[in-house]
Amino acid sequence: MKPFQKKIAFGLLLASLSGQSNALTINATFDSNWLTSAPPAATAAVNLVTAMFGSLFSNPGTVNITFGWGDINGSVLPSNALGATTNVFVNNSLYPLSTVSNLLTAYSSSHPSNAVMASVVQNLPASVTNPGGQALFAISQAQYTALTGYGNFTSPDAYIGFGTGVNWQYSQTGGIASNAYDFVGTALHEVAHALGRVNYEFNNPTPYLTPFDLTRYTCKTKTLNDTSGTTACFSINGGVTDLATFSATSDTADWAGTSGTSGDAFGAYLAPGMTATMTPVDYTVMQALGWTIPEPGTIFLFGASFLGLAFLKRKSFRA
Repeated sequence: MKPFQKKIAFGLLLASLSGQSNALTINATFDSNWLTSAPPAATAAVNLVTAMFGSLFSNPGTVNITFGWGDINGSVLPSNALGATTNVFVNNSLYPLSTVSNLLTAYSSSHPSNAVMASVVQNLPASVTNPGGQALFAISQAQYTALTGYGNFTSPDAYIGFGTGVNWQYSQTGGIASNAYDFVGTALHEVAHALGRVNYEFNNPTPYLTPFDLTRYTCKTKTLNDTSGTTACFSINGGVTDLATFSATSDTADWAGTSGTSGDAFGAYLAPGMTATMTPVDYTVMQALGWTIPEPGTIFLFGASFLGLAFLKRKSFRA
């Protein structure tokens, strides 16, 4: 993912958390370019991926995502871009660590089955830094819905666009042709961004943080990563265990290409002929963001079935 420009929008109040078990609803809408130009197979693939995520998570609430074909929220995509995501944030404000900590802690108390979040909350820092930027947090509308069960925002929660100058393959069945790109894998990647898998620590000109930064540690240390000059790793236990390495050359919320995640839907880059699927660490990321998976074993059975049918101020481009 190459950084572009994303939009902040925010304002946050702690809402009461709901402990009820419902499937998430992801409401996919399509812009005029999509409706006039996208092939039906692209629409079917998007509906498949959004249904997969909706069925996977038991969080109540609705996430609204608008999809564009060759554009994202009216802005034209570069011809070589695979996908891009723009997140919308709660109300146009930034919030202190205490607000984020309270949100995560309240969610964890109401959802004890999410052991990943329990570990994240147990290791929340007392303070954060952000050299050259703001030690304040933007929270995506979608993640706020995950954490509180409350949404009903007036704007879409995210916008996703796919490039039109790409030789797409719209099904993963039988593998991806050597000269084609995996559309389903790219959709998995972008929808996960829309659900809160975003990191803006090093975004210019004024960096700020997101809750995902609370799982970003300087590799092989117990120190939250606060500089782009060091390699960062994903950890849910205070940096004791590094689960994956973040990209330093593309979107910093994606996995580095050198970390053994080739073919991972959350990886920074995708090559022709590569099938991109979600891995166990990807499911861990989603749980660390506040998405509830009812039974841990379900994710692998559902994922296998799904793959049998077939990846702010900033946009994230996947190239």
